[in-house]
Amino acid sequence: MKTWVTLAFIIAMFFGLHVHEARASDQCTQEFFSSPTESLDSGATDNFISYLKMLLENKTIGNLELEKFISNLRSQILINPIAKEQASVSGRAQVYWNGIEHLINREDLDRDKILMWVGTYLKESKRVRLVRQETQELVRDMHHRIEFLPVPAGQLQEKPSYQRMYLTMDHPIKVMPIPVTQRHWVYEFGVNPSRFAQGENSVIVDVDGRSVEMQADNPVENITWWSAAFLANKLSEKYGLEPVYDFSQVKWNRKTSAAEGTLVPRWAKPHNNKGDRYCAWKDAINVAINPPGCDLYHTEGVRLLTVREQLFLFQGAGVSKGPFYFGDNASDLRYHAWFQENSYNETQPVGLLRPLVINGHEFYDLLGNVNEWNHPGSGDVFRERLLQVTGGSYESESPKRSASTLKCGDFSTYHPTYRRGFIGVRFAMCDSSKVKP
Repeated sequence: MKTWVTLAFIIAMFFGLHVHEARASDQCTQEFFSSPTESLDSGATDNFISYLKMLLENKTIGNLELEKFISNLRSQILINPIAKEQASVSGRAQVYWNGIEHLINREDLDRDKILMWVGTYLKESKRVRLVRQETQELVRDMHHRIEFLPVPAGQLQEKPSYQRMYLTMDHPIKVMPIPVTQRHWVYEFGVNPSRFAQGENSVIVDVDGRSVEMQADNPVENITWWSAAFLANKLSEKYGLEPVYDFSQVKWNRKTSAAEGTLVPRWAKPHNNKGDRYCAWKDAINVAINPPGCDLYHTEGVRLLTVREQLFLFQGAGVSKGPFYFGDNASDLRYHAWFQENSYNETQPVGLLRPLVINGHEFYDLLGNVNEWNHPGSGDVFRERLLQVTGGSYESESPKRSASTLKCGDFSTYHPTYRRGFIGVRFAMCDSSKVKP
């Protein structure tokens, strides 16, 4: 008896689900087009073009489908740019397919206007693609090797939106023009801890007989603070410089590793990314800063930026008094940062958007893409339970919303053992270092 009841329930759920999808499809189509009369009054051609824009923005179709569409349109054949096979396997695509079909059957469509719009879109898309390729070529050397560019000392205004406190960065530094990329990490460690190793730009490379997948120019992420600091020391040793961080008194958890981005001290439990930021922590963990003077600002090796140094950069080397280094117009943020509105909820290759220019040197992805770990201060001992990460990430909300972390002075706090796909790192050095940019 129980078996028949269970079977009947499954059948009811199956048919109910399909009825619900069908109703959702009809409702979505009706909401966009309202009624034939309203569609005619507002312009069926404009509605069709708007619908195509929406399909392109949400990646239901791409340039390949659009090129096939325009090829048929030039032959006076108007076809649905969404393949029927695609619509049959996706409820979302089926809704959009129905929407296009609704308009294709209209007799009042201006095919010449549609042809002109599609041609213009493809031409502009090609131009943007070429500009991005040129930009990537200009910064390609940055991706292959880690380099540092000079940032002069100066005065900055911290948190200008609600606090009128002026701070001074009285020491020049050298800063990476881009965040550490997956290519950098794989080259140094031979593995890739990133959440976004797979994607549109992923490649598989052979490293010591092992296949490693990566999106080479995307920022590395999903790393603990300890892993980032370990890499900084590794680079210092590679350049023949004294490492900044003295880990001699730190005993590591043997189940973790810097290469995999999981490194944490023995007394700290690896963060499980599911809630508790306050992992087991022992105050005896001391990370000393190597001489001279045990002062971070007089070290010679590679290190993380301090919070103050990051704020200085976010304010355009202390010049900007607005919420962003490029001014106070939040609408311009999409030209400078990858965030919730333009990132498709994933990291993007570095160096594609507009940079901050300081004395002719370009610094990319300071805002958005990934948050960046930092050093809590200039002191000789590291005892922080929670650290600030700044800059915002691909999943940050628009700065028009209160929860945004993209404005100068905004930050989030995380335990140093925390690792997620939205936290990466960018390194700096004191300007007296031996490494030339």
